[in-house]
Amino acid sequence: MTGLQLAQAVRARRPRLPLVLATGYAELPEGAEATVDARLAKPFGQDELMRVLSRVARGTEQEAPPPGAA
Repeated sequence: MTGLQLAQAVRARRPRLPLVLATGYAELPEGAEATVDARLAKPFGQDELMRVLSRVARGTEQEAPPPGAA
C-alpha cells in the first residue's frame, strides 16, 4: 500500500481527519490533492513540517509558500 492509498483508506473511514502526505515524488496522481489536506515534499526540515502541521491543524486550506519565498 502506498502512502496515497493509505490516505484514501483513512479518508474513507474518517473523512474529517486532517491528512498530510510526505512524499519524495515530484508529482502525485490526478485527484490526490482532494485526498490529503497538505503535501510535504521530501526532504523537508522541521520548520517546514511545523508550518504545514500548524496550517492543517487550523484548517487553513491555502498552500504554504516555499521556504525563502517573498
